[in-house]
Amino acid sequence: MRDKLNACKEKKGKVKFYSFYRDFLLVLFHKGLNEPAQNQVVKIEIGKIPYLNGGLFDEHELEKTHSSIDIDDKAFERLFDFFDQYEWHLDTRHAASGKDINPDVIGYIFEKYINDRANMGAYYTKEDITDYISKNCILPYLFDETKRNHAKAFAPDGELWHMVKQSDDQYIYDAVKKE
Repeated sequence: MRDKLNACKEKKGKVKFYSFYRDFLLVLFHKGLNEPAQNQVVKIEIGKIPYLNGGLFDEHELEKTHSSIDIDDKAFERLFDFFDQYEWHLDTRHAASGKDINPDVIGYIFEKYINDRANMGAYYTKEDITDYISKNCILPYLFDETKRNHAKAFAPDGELWHMVKQSDDQYIYDAVKKE
């Protein structure tokens, strides 16, 4: 990865604005790993890589909303400097240097993380399900409880309705609106 960072830095110039994040990583994630068939330009930029379905590399809503997000190359330099303190192996050899990280170590860390989450009762729930629950269960409940405890705010001339009138309903989910 550091070689790709250096290649992006070499492409920079007075009128050239290349960024490791925008011009390599986003291409790698969204047009490489997320596309079943990469076009020739993408293959030249990132090489031939496998398609990984499952949505892991789908463009996030934050990226869609804020398309100008960029991360300075220096942040990646510091990250790579940190990773370079360790010796990474793709096999399962055991070494005594104390700086070796292999798939067994990473697997152990991941397994421990998953088990700790399960012991706490924390499980992964897909975003569409949590979105549905919050819009159709939690928000209506919060409104009902707030109305019960602070009836004045919900009165026809109350603060809440004044704010809603000014917002054009942009913050009110359909589940909360009266039919």
